[in-house]
Amino acid sequence: MKNYLILFTAILAGILAIASCGQRSSSLNEVPYGENPVLPGMDELESLSELDFSELTVIDIELNEERSGKMHVLNGKPYIGWVRQLFPENEHRFRYMLMEDGLIAWQVGYYDDGTPDMDFHMKNGLGKGSQRMWYKSGGLYVETYYKDGGIQHGPQKRWYGNGKLAMDAMFENGEPVYEVLFDKDGSVVNAKGDLPEEYKNK
Repeated sequence: MKNYLILFTAILAGILAIASCGQRSSSLNEVPYGENPVLPGMDELESLSELDFSELTVIDIELNEERSGKMHVLNGKPYIGWVRQLFPENEHRFRYMLMEDGLIAWQVGYYDDGTPDMDFHMKNGLGKGSQRMWYKSGGLYVETYYKDGGIQHGPQKRWYGNGKLAMDAMFENGEPVYEVLFDKDGSVVNAKGDLPEEYKNK
């Protein structure tokens, strides 16, 4: 009986592992709009990218009354799926893009050595969710957030290459609430807006 239980447990674990693998791949066709989602691996994105960006036709379009954008077309139809774009002469070497109805919905980039470069999320051609960039050393460079319609909303931070915070700001429906700037040593050099308690009297 004990052997059967061990065998059943092993089979069940295998089934769950296979199922979770399938969920992981399929989930990369859905844009994660939450705060700082897990960055997908370059190997997985490479396997999902069925064609090169250069195979698409790019058309200028109006996204709304205020903003224009780009429609990406293949054989006369808006493209759906992942594409890759390589920049051989640039350290920002690898770019992977998920297209939804011809519009970029998710961009993930890697440096030439495979370290993360960028992770941008979009909806209907405009920013939505987190937007992050990294230094080649691996430290964060920018972290900001957007709500529907490409409206900046929530915290925005920027760091120096030494890891020190360069800017801490907050937006509410596209309007700045406060902004604090720091020098490379971490001292406040400018602060404005409705500052949180931690920055008052500095």
